[in-house]
Amino acid sequence: MVLSAQADISVVGEAADAATATKAAGELKPMVIVMDLGLPDAEGTSGIRQVLRSSSSSRLIVLTVQEDDEYLASALKAGAVGYVPKRAAAIDLVTAVRAVARGEGYIHSSMTQGLIVDYLRHTSAPKQDYDGLTMREVEILKMVAEGRTTQEIADALFVSPKTVQAHRANMMAKLDVHNSAALVRYAMQKGLIHI
Repeated sequence: MVLSAQADISVVGEAADAATATKAAGELKPMVIVMDLGLPDAEGTSGIRQVLRSSSSSRLIVLTVQEDDEYLASALKAGAVGYVPKRAAAIDLVTAVRAVARGEGYIHSSMTQGLIVDYLRHTSAPKQDYDGLTMREVEILKMVAEGRTTQEIADALFVSPKTVQAHRANMMAKLDVHNSAALVRYAMQKGLIHI
């Protein structure tokens, strides 16, 4: 492996599954762990949590075929501090290990565009106050204001009509309104629909 060929990196263990990795991490307490998200006995990021629980001082880099922003976000939330796609050059993994060992984070350059777009989307979009309504309730409110029936809304959201009715009742209670016309007025005031 490319890591063991580096003079400043010592590979102290290897594991083919999460159970073995967890045991080895607990015993060896390595500074950096390089882990695949596709281990046979750990689904998704559960392996990351499992391994880091056994060696909380270790810092973990994900090495994976997954180049999706959702996998990256899940891995970071689970405790990973590095993320390298398997298709990356070997030197990128070496760079990641060195950076993480210095206490830095490392995300391969092929993954940073999605992070930037996501960050900008969340920071530049004005935060609208919907008086305590959940995002699902706002979504349903918009559809109600557009004149959709309960069944049409249920079909569009893949939920039952009773679920839509429950959301509608919750909206009316939160907004202290008592009919659909008042919901439509509220939606117009908030800019959810335009005439």
